[in-house]
Amino acid sequence: MTKEERWWEWQLLSMARPIGCRMKRVECMEIKMHQGAQNKKGFTRTFGKMQDLQDFSNPTSDFALVKSCLHLATNFSLTQGTLEDLLAKHFEGGIEVETWSDLPEGTGLGTSSILAGTILACLWDCMGLVFTIDDIIHGVLQVEQLLTTGGGWQDQVNGLVPGIKIGRCLPKEPLTVTREIIPMEHPFNKVLESHLVLVYTGKVRLAKNLLQNVVKAWYSKKDVIHQAIRDNHDLATKMWTAIQNESLAQVGECLNTYWTLKKLLAEGSEPESIVPILKATKSLSLGQSLAGAGGGGFLVLITKAPNALDQVQAAVEHLGVTCHQAGVDLEGLTLVRDQCDVKKTFH
Repeated sequence: MTKEERWWEWQLLSMARPIGCRMKRVECMEIKMHQGAQNKKGFTRTFGKMQDLQDFSNPTSDFALVKSCLHLATNFSLTQGTLEDLLAKHFEGGIEVETWSDLPEGTGLGTSSILAGTILACLWDCMGLVFTIDDIIHGVLQVEQLLTTGGGWQDQVNGLVPGIKIGRCLPKEPLTVTREIIPMEHPFNKVLESHLVLVYTGKVRLAKNLLQNVVKAWYSKKDVIHQAIRDNHDLATKMWTAIQNESLAQVGECLNTYWTLKKLLAEGSEPESIVPILKATKSLSLGQSLAGAGGGGFLVLITKAPNALDQVQAAVEHLGVTCHQAGVDLEGLTLVRDQCDVKKTFH
């Protein structure tokens, strides 16, 4: 009894797809999890009882993301039934789960949300379920809440769905996420790609800590905070309009405004160690911002000149950071069933 799938997913970094999950069913009634960079040595844990899964809500515990995805997929109870019962019911055997990311931790690129999407797709397919990309997007929303990180509101939309897009949701329950996408053949996809550079700052941070500061600021009821959140909401529409108008200058301006608002919302978004990098790249860019919640990770640049990776690298070389060409992924989440020679994409 074997069934193996592979997913590689994420917007292109250094023109590769650095995030993925591989899963297969096995006869031994246990769960084996392996984590590491692709084709590199990582670490493995084997779980044989339900109590081994109880720390799924602690984002710093081993394999917390996989455990949270498993919780959502099976709705397991820590007090009822055995792990063998759970596996027999949902998988007709044990499972091996391998996840990898060739990105550093705390990048701000939404790795955990995107990886959660690939894990859910693996689990659901191994369970014989039929699902859509919308099911995955909304499933990740729930996984991130189980994981208590406070994230997962947009990263999976941008990472799992191909192309340049905008995601929206109305402030009501049940939460429903919708999206608009620039057509795959649109020339601006390649234009933006040629002006997109990422600089890895080398500083790691946990988004949960910064996001907690944002929530505290919101409940403080300070007018400046509430206005910044409203402005950030409006800015997404302005950015989408700039992209539709094919205006790199407007895209860069929106990115700069986004960075200004981010610093208002989250204390610690711009640590002193990041400032020299921002200064070194400013003259080469139309716009720049740290990705995600800020505080470290990757700096996103819209460069003035196309294909300016070498120029940016030269500008920051003395700071000991690395630069990467980013791309617009036009394929999105991809499923490959190895033994069936079946490939499926989700749009």
